[in-house]
Amino acid sequence: MGVHGVSFVDLNLDKKPEEKKKQIFIFSSIEDFKTWLADALENDITDPYHIKLNIDSLGGHYNQQGSVGKLLKDNSEKYFIIDLLDSIITNVENVSFYGLNNLVHMILPNSTTVIGDQAFTSCKNLATINIPASVTTIKDRVFHNCTNLTNITVDSNNNNFCSEDGVLYNKEKSVLIFCPPNKPGNTFTVPDTVIRLENYSIFANRNIENLHLPNSIKGFGDQALSETNLINIVIPSGVTKIGANLFYVCRKLTSVTIPSSVTSIESQAFYNCSNLIEIVCERTTPPSMPGNNTIRNAHANLQIKVPAASVDAYKATNGWKAYAANIVAIE
Repeated sequence: MGVHGVSFVDLNLDKKPEEKKKQIFIFSSIEDFKTWLADALENDITDPYHIKLNIDSLGGHYNQQGSVGKLLKDNSEKYFIIDLLDSIITNVENVSFYGLNNLVHMILPNSTTVIGDQAFTSCKNLATINIPASVTTIKDRVFHNCTNLTNITVDSNNNNFCSEDGVLYNKEKSVLIFCPPNKPGNTFTVPDTVIRLENYSIFANRNIENLHLPNSIKGFGDQALSETNLINIVIPSGVTKIGANLFYVCRKLTSVTIPSSVTSIESQAFYNCSNLIEIVCERTTPPSMPGNNTIRNAHANLQIKVPAASVDAYKATNGWKAYAANIVAIE
């Protein structure tokens, strides 16, 4: 037992500098952790404190006095690995670690069953996280805006979720739940078992430019592809709706092919896609579409290509007629 009630494992004894491993600080209560933090020095993101907590509750959300999240928020100049492996915590509460940029890695315990809404939203330096076998529920926008997240791993014994190449899916791999925003590589091929991309599933991924979607895809959740760096996209033939904000602020997007199966395109689907110069819409009957904000602020030379026999129909249809000057026949 060291100062302020902290135990630690020092793996550096009799080691050369290049062989030294991290010291692990172990606390049996949040209060002990708080006391230790008062004297802890500022550190660098490349050398975070490894904090191992043996506790039975996180103490509430990130802004609640006495919680782990609040301690991290109040010590924003220090960086941490939070290791809960030996804790008995079943619920990672809603917004437990919201916006904590000093959290670089999280190790969840095998007792965890629920990861709450936005539990790690906007933890912009969180690089990796594990999902234990015990987790049954992952709620909405858990990793939203974690811009440095590169990899999500799931215990192979989990009956509800799995991961492949760092991407989170349901166990059957029919739903793509979340692709880390900093997943390496500029090309991503979605497995052909997937039928749906969940809400915000690829939101703000800055690395992926080429996204290959299988024909198994039937639908997209809210803003599933918004604020990405996609260059062109072919919507699979089983999709019937392009939802609101699906490609919102995809500024590098130049070309979209919309299959004949699509019957509706919702508000701001292509809003502020400033390089969008070609939309190919294969449906003979114009899909329903609201007013002039659906394809707002596209490239000045945008062409909307439709079947030759349907050009006049598109130009006369509500929603589409706002872009009549841009509508031409598919060659």
